[in-house]
Amino acid sequence: MRKITQLNKEDELDEIKIFLSIVLITKNDSYQLSDIIQRTEEVASRLVSDYEIIVVDNGSTDSTSSMLRKLTSEKGVPNLQTYSLASSVSELVARWVGVENSLGDIAVIMDPRQGDLEQLELMLRKIESGNDIVFSTRTYRKGHRYLPKTIIYLVFSFAIKLLAGIDLGSYSTSLLAINRRVVNYLLQFPDPHIKFRNLPSTAGFKRTSIKVPLLSKKANTIKLRESLLRGIQLITSSSYGPLRLATTMSAFGAFLSFSYSL
Repeated sequence: MRKITQLNKEDELDEIKIFLSIVLITKNDSYQLSDIIQRTEEVASRLVSDYEIIVVDNGSTDSTSSMLRKLTSEKGVPNLQTYSLASSVSELVARWVGVENSLGDIAVIMDPRQGDLEQLELMLRKIESGNDIVFSTRTYRKGHRYLPKTIIYLVFSFAIKLLAGIDLGSYSTSLLAINRRVVNYLLQFPDPHIKFRNLPSTAGFKRTSIKVPLLSKKANTIKLRESLLRGIQLITSSSYGPLRLATTMSAFGAFLSFSYSL
């Protein structure tokens, strides 16, 4: 696997001959949505021969829907798809809505507010070098996380790796690139969003991971409660370990009840 750590000026000028789909998730971002799409459009048009931008409105309660209608009008932004969800869903489900409706050779899920646009070229080069999936892990600023949260994250990461074989240290769904082969594979399942959630445990695809600095101080941070719920869902949906544990405990309880009856 070819490792790319720094791209020279000649590489930056080489247009990548692909059709790129960029998936953006928005919620109550009407005040900055136009600017986000414009910056994404500028970077994408410089890097690839053809592209589309897919915006999924995850149940916004502000003027996001009217803003999206304006951006998709005749005088709006070209190459733009928008989807407005009736109610707010989990981030993973919202991201899958964008991926499912993408048409490109490569689908990249990103959040420009977290500095992801600066990583787009590197991710495309990783896919171009033969990888099917490019994961990412975010490096936080020193002192960004408190010690109790850090300990809880480490405990859950160890549990998920033990029970499901998934290394969360190299996996972030907020910045992810997959090619059309992976998308078509996911679409063949009756509940593809579940397989999308369990993408790290999916075998048969060449993958790599990059470290991404969290540049924006105003970037959306994942709350501890949401992280714990996502971790529990990931364990229960990708491993039989929790079910076996529950069955064993139930059998032990039944045995104690039977012994007490005797």
